[in-house]
Amino acid sequence: MTDFDNIIHYLLDEGIEITLRKNDGVLWYDLNTGAKSHLYISASVDGMNYDMRYSKGDTHCDIDAVLYLAKQSRQGRDYMSCCWTTLLVKHDLLKRVETVTYK
Repeated sequence: MTDFDNIIHYLLDEGIEITLRKNDGVLWYDLNTGAKSHLYISASVDGMNYDMRYSKGDTHCDIDAVLYLAKQSRQGRDYMSCCWTTLLVKHDLLKRVETVTYK
């Protein structure tokens, strides 16, 4: 199994919903971040390609790179898929802050 396959399996095991789309003959994995920006990834010879709302490019193929891109997909907003939020907290990329209110 390739590193890219391991990433996909890990994300699925963590409850991340992944859908596929094909564009110009390239199979893209939509990671369904639920954030301001979409995040599509695809395997490449040298690593992994990514396509987001405001950027696209290539990066090394490991889970840390995907998690970093997912965090970036928030684009300064505080919303994204619950599964993604939980995963980013688990990897210490987001911090859960609770607010107490009194009525």
